[in-house]
Amino acid sequence: MIEDFLVAIKAAVLGQGLALVPLMLVQDELADGTLVEFSPARLSVDHTYHIAHTAASTRRPYVQQVVDWLRASLAHLN
Repeated sequence: MIEDFLVAIKAAVLGQGLALVPLMLVQDELADGTLVEFSPARLSVDHTYHIAHTAASTRRPYVQQVVDWLRASLAHLN
């Protein structure tokens, strides 16, 4: 099992199995035929997002600005 979406997609493109990944990450590959859907079934899952940065980066004003922007942009997902 590969837990990194991009590695899983690359493995699928190389013919090494199936990838269970968010549709948005493979739209181009599906559109150009590099990948095909195994099944039209969709999974509904809860997502948890984490914003991670170094403790030292909190001294940089733009880090908090980006964190605030991300929170505001993704607020509709809660």
